[in-house]
Amino acid sequence: MQDSEKRAKQKKGGSRGASNGNNFALDPDSQKLAKMAKSVGNETMRFRFDQGNASRDSMLQFITGRLGTIDQVQQLEVEACDYNSMREHWKQMADSQQSDVKLPDPAKWGESARLYERAAVKLANGELGTGAQYLQQAVDAEQRAFAAVSSTIDLDGIEEASETPASAQGVADNQAAQPCDLPDEMKLADKIQNVTTSVKDVPDNPRSAVPWWTDLEEEEEGEGDDAGGS
Repeated sequence: MQDSEKRAKQKKGGSRGASNGNNFALDPDSQKLAKMAKSVGNETMRFRFDQGNASRDSMLQFITGRLGTIDQVQQLEVEACDYNSMREHWKQMADSQQSDVKLPDPAKWGESARLYERAAVKLANGELGTGAQYLQQAVDAEQRAFAAVSSTIDLDGIEEASETPASAQGVADNQAAQPCDLPDEMKLADKIQNVTTSVKDVPDNPRSAVPWWTDLEEEEEGEGDDAGGS
């Protein structure tokens, strides 16, 4: 019986020693180091999120600005579909030699608006990489739409699409930001996509670049010179 009690006391003492060992791992100096390491990690994470949030906000601001411009140009094209406007430029549109004069097509802006909307949704979800990819596609679509605008539509004072903003360049595929609400201006994306105004095709007038009578005039001038020389 005494041996059993002795062994129990020895076991209890060993447990106390193990407990002391655990207490050593949590001494004040170790706790301070652990707290500093945790603080550095949090600060790094906060810094990355701050950078991501700034890029997110910059790209969203760019998107809403471009949607405002697209809406403005689209309305000009809608007005150009008016009967009186069409009558004014009908002959120019029918002239195959004036390639810069085109039919107004307000619905073509729907593609870039749809892509800008997708980019904004991804950015608002914190998916910077995917959002930046959609943003680049949207800019490309907008540039194609601007190239198809007729020269008869006055674009003075309107800033056409250029390159994507610096905040969208070099964004890693897995780069993230904190989620946020979509800007109220994103309602323009739906408005632009819902425009379906169109005009009837203009009958083509296949006028040659040089009128056929030009050759006859040159021949007559040549004969007159020969007669004068003889």
